[in-house]
Amino acid sequence: MKKKLTNNGMMTGKKARIQGKAALLGKRRLMSIMLAAVIAISLIGCGKASDTADNAESNVEEEADTSQIAVEETAESADSAGAKTDNSTVSKKENDISGKTQSDEVTEAGDEKTSKVPEVIVMKKSYYESATDENYTTLVTGSFTMPLLSDESAEDFPELAKAMKEDADKEFKYFEDDVEKIKADALDELENDPEYFHGPYSVNQGVDVMRADEKVLSFFMPIDQYMGGAHGIYGFGYISYDVVTGKVLKLADVLTSVDDLPKILQAELEEQYADQLEMFNDLENDLARYVDGEGVEYKEDGDYTIGYTWALTDDHIEFYFGPYELAAYASGAQSVCLYYDEYPDLFVKDYLPDADSAGTLKAFTYMMVSEDVDGDGKNDEIGFEQTYNDDYTELTDVRFCIGEESVSLADEYGFPGFEGTTGYFYNSPDGKDYVYVVVPDYNDYIRLVVFDITGGTIDKIYEEYFAGSFIAFDNEAGTYTEFIKYDPNNLKLATRFNQICTFSGYKSYHIGSDGKPVSDDEVYRIMNEATYEPITSVMDVECDFIDEKGNVTSTENVKAGETFKLLCTDGKSYIDAQLSDGRIVRLYVSGEGGDVVVNGIPGMDLFKDLMYAG
Repeated sequence: MKKKLTNNGMMTGKKARIQGKAALLGKRRLMSIMLAAVIAISLIGCGKASDTADNAESNVEEEADTSQIAVEETAESADSAGAKTDNSTVSKKENDISGKTQSDEVTEAGDEKTSKVPEVIVMKKSYYESATDENYTTLVTGSFTMPLLSDESAEDFPELAKAMKEDADKEFKYFEDDVEKIKADALDELENDPEYFHGPYSVNQGVDVMRADEKVLSFFMPIDQYMGGAHGIYGFGYISYDVVTGKVLKLADVLTSVDDLPKILQAELEEQYADQLEMFNDLENDLARYVDGEGVEYKEDGDYTIGYTWALTDDHIEFYFGPYELAAYASGAQSVCLYYDEYPDLFVKDYLPDADSAGTLKAFTYMMVSEDVDGDGKNDEIGFEQTYNDDYTELTDVRFCIGEESVSLADEYGFPGFEGTTGYFYNSPDGKDYVYVVVPDYNDYIRLVVFDITGGTIDKIYEEYFAGSFIAFDNEAGTYTEFIKYDPNNLKLATRFNQICTFSGYKSYHIGSDGKPVSDDEVYRIMNEATYEPITSVMDVECDFIDEKGNVTSTENVKAGETFKLLCTDGKSYIDAQLSDGRIVRLYVSGEGGDVVVNGIPGMDLFKDLMYAG
């Protein structure tokens, strides 16, 4: 897997540009970059349609009434590393209760969907290592993120799921080893040269989906690292897969000729950076060192070869060059975009996107995305601007910007949201431009704000609160999983409920013809529960048993001591749950929290030690 550290700076393309922010902090070494191991998490619940007309509408407005439950999320899964499923979900094969889902070809709004694409989730692990001195000085902080497929998607793309899991396991081990080395370096410096130690040291890696369709899954992994001293280093990793075979793609798989690349890239770089050519060392000689491979290989004569860093997108392939590769550290990173339509003979046709592909959302955080949204033929910089108080201890405002125009993302109470606000650019099939902004809020809630930016104006068309994208937490491994947003036809948004226990229920949404999210599901699939132990009854209870289509097949007495795994809910009157023998029962609920009533019995009397977050 290709990994490379670069400084911040600009990574620019001929038509699109992602611009880095100001200098990060770091010091002496370029560490060997790592990518993390992850485990497959089941994401599938049930999908029985609601009997009520308003629920069948599956409109986001329904979310507004139920997503304001102010509780903290403490849901945990007992899942262990490498497990196929977890306590928050049930696989499609285990429970196939019918109901409209993202796989339906036509949505409720009448918008036809494209072919199914892999559903990517991410697993994260955070690190906090401290010394045992009297101050417990922090040595290392950071987090690491890697992609994998949901269990449902793994059934559709088994070879891809296997390859991603194997790669993630391997790279996660590398990362943990590196964290231990960094910790040892930090501790050595703290003990032997405390005046020089400017900790904590840190390393972070994220995941951006650059392209996801029925042919290619391509990732970009932004990395930042600080090892003390005056400044740090900024970098990236990448990997692309053949969706059907799971093969990790090399340039020779997607390009008709790798040999022609140096000359093509040199011409593009000289055109793109025409007013900054003096920053380059020797483009022709430097580009001649690049090969279709990974890492750096040194030769006996002191020369070396280096692998290209690249990612595929919906309309181009992008090459990244870090500091010291083509220019000095101070010049930052450069990038070049080679567009499919501008180089029709360069690309292998089998890996070009189909004409009806829905495309992939373009994510941006501290970076910026550059698109021509006002139609003048020039790219407009789209991103965020953060402001702080005088001593930089408090974030006072986050603004969404297009060029010189901007609007505040503060809510009605003036709260701007925490750091970590993320935007997603989307160009619809009818040529309209939208940006979905996810603003972190209190108690793991998010605020989703949608802007129509067609024509270069900023018009807010939608705003709503949802629960966070958290799926499950593995206490033993110290990892957690969550949904990410990249597929305009499959955006997972959650509502938090406080019924039999505190849990999050997800629906899948697609971006409708008016730019707003439209739900494709008629019920919420329950992904995590605020309980450490299975929900267990302490008395007999009469329950309706249902079949895979949600029809009641019988009414039977369920003995005390039975466990109930929550699967799905209409968010109003019922929750479907799986018993220990695999059968499904429907529980009729009213009220919430300590006042919840289940099948006519107070929930606190019926179940053992119910847990509610917040």
